[in-house]
Amino acid sequence: MLPVSDNDRIEKDSFGEVPVGASALWGAQTRRAVVNFQIGHLPMPAALIRAPGLIKWAAAVTNGELGEFKPKLAATIARLLDPVRLAHGGTAQGDP
Repeated sequence: MLPVSDNDRIEKDSFGEVPVGASALWGAQTRRAVVNFQIGHLPMPAALIRAPGLIKWAAAVTNGELGEFKPKLAATIARLLDPVRLAHGGTAQGDP
């Protein structure tokens, strides 16, 4: 299979070859999913993004209280994943 455009590369999987954009950070299987299932253009619900952060925050706090994490590690994780911060769009990358 030839690339559809000069900006494509060819990826291969068990189903064969598929063109993928040269700058895409995914391969053949993800490309097939995007083509076959029209879910790629829907925005991710904010609650679905926030939920794993809340779970990790709770785990850090709990493991800190139980002594499973060193206090400094538990405090750092909890600070980066603080629920109030996450609710206002902060990330674990040090955003204020």
